[in-house]
Amino acid sequence: AYAKKLTINMDINEIAEARIQEIKAILDNHKGDGKLHFQVFDPKSNKEEQLYVKMPSRKQKIKISQELLDALEACNVNFRLN
Repeated sequence: AYAKKLTINMDINEIAEARIQEIKAILDNHKGDGKLHFQVFDPKSNKEEQLYVKMPSRKQKIKISQELLDALEACNVNFRLN
């Protein structure tokens, strides 16, 4: 059994329309009941004051599977399972 939640970590400098579309296309292929969260961070902030924003996705639910994880890894998407 897989985790209930997938958190995708994104560098704020990497957030571009093409990148978002690429990730969304992967997620659209793996719809399910799992919760999806995004965490956006600024790598320029120092470690003590690491700036990040957590955003749960209310619309998109996903099926957390090895195929999904492999697809995310193939696109160099940084994620963690919770």
